[in-house]
Amino acid sequence: RYPGLTNAKLALPTLLMDLNPVAGGIVLASIMAAILSTVSPIILAAGTMFTKDIYGKLRPEADDRKVLFVSRLSTGAAGAVCVVAALVMYGSTTILDIVYFAYTLRGAIFVVLLLGIYWKRISPKGAIYGMIITAVVGFFWILYKGWFGSYPIAPGFTETYAAVIAALVSTILFSLVFRPEGSALKGGR
Repeated sequence: RYPGLTNAKLALPTLLMDLNPVAGGIVLASIMAAILSTVSPIILAAGTMFTKDIYGKLRPEADDRKVLFVSRLSTGAAGAVCVVAALVMYGSTTILDIVYFAYTLRGAIFVVLLLGIYWKRISPKGAIYGMIITAVVGFFWILYKGWFGSYPIAPGFTETYAAVIAALVSTILFSLVFRPEGSALKGGR
């Protein structure tokens, strides 16, 4: 129906413009509900992780009142960063690329988790460095595509493939370099 549509990410907005206003409103409302039900736990998780994993380690003596204040402040800051990013990227498909990147990271980090469960030679440092390399590679892929309009290696080699391969290879390599404690005594298991 839309043979002139060159960007697949514009298919939904184009279709919505062509729908009956009532049907388009219902579809748009359901999309907004899905977005908000996804964004709110992510923002809450960001505030909680900052409070527990960073502030809690730096200030273990902090009382509950101070921890609650920091939690509210960090959650609000995470929400503000999201709002600013959405306003800055208004009118572009970059925000969709970032959302796809977030899902890509979840899938790639799952590779590290699977290695942690099934491969006995994985090391904590190898897993951490693998996750960092995965994020850097995926972020580079998004920036490169945003800057040059295509992916670095091939048109179909998206950030998902790059991140999964980076997770697998870097976790294995760093685990071999930073062997788990006691693995030399046990023969590497």
